[in-house]
Amino acid sequence: MLQGDEADLFNIANNFTIRHLNEKQKGNYDSALWHSWMFYLNLSTIHVIVRLMARKAREAGRRREQAAKSASSDPGLSRTARPSAPSR
Repeated sequence: MLQGDEADLFNIANNFTIRHLNEKQKGNYDSALWHSWMFYLNLSTIHVIVRLMARKAREAGRRREQAAKSASSDPGLSRTARPSAPSR
């Protein structure tokens, strides 16, 4: 996220009657309507982040499995991993 975007989000949370609920904040809006919207927007954002993190973890697991399969099925890697028998 860009720094300016992050600052805008904190501006909304801190300068409107959302978090601190003090007289310095702007509150001349239909809070029942907008607070509900903000809640569901933030909840859906959390769901997306959780899904993205789960997908990233699954993809990393698949890559590890593929690397392990490749290493175990590569005869060149198997020979180098085990000491060779003495020649007669």
